[in-house]
Amino acid sequence: MESIAHELRQAAAKLRLSPSEMRELPEPENADVVTAVLSNFVKSGHRRWWWEDFREPGVARRFHEGDGWKRIPGIVPDCMERIWFMAEDGRVAPYRVYETTAETASALVGECSGFEYYLVAKNLSWLICENHHHVVIAIGDQVEQQLAASAG
Repeated sequence: MESIAHELRQAAAKLRLSPSEMRELPEPENADVVTAVLSNFVKSGHRRWWWEDFREPGVARRFHEGDGWKRIPGIVPDCMERIWFMAEDGRVAPYRVYETTAETASALVGECSGFEYYLVAKNLSWLICENHHHVVIAIGDQVEQQLAASAG
């Protein structure tokens, strides 16, 4: 079975993304970002599904068609802002972190089989995730308002 990281690299190639459009973080930068996101958003530390124990309830919306990823560019404050895109690879660690935009992350998810992912503002002011139940969760005032207003 292919890893999500491998699948994302294939999707990036298919979308003809340059390395600057989707930069995979090397260690220890990858681990540093994961640690910062965990300490800011997850109460109980590292676990398989972070969304089960967020510090704040946020806003959640289920997209029955499984197309929540298509809505991401309209939920984030600026779809071209550089963010952290974190891909869950079916195990607790390590999450792979990419520096990209919400628009690019959405396109990448659309080219892959289903997996859970997190989008996080670099200043840690908001987080968006989509879980395996097709639920998009937004934490942070800016993204909570946009998700609450989105059609689902």
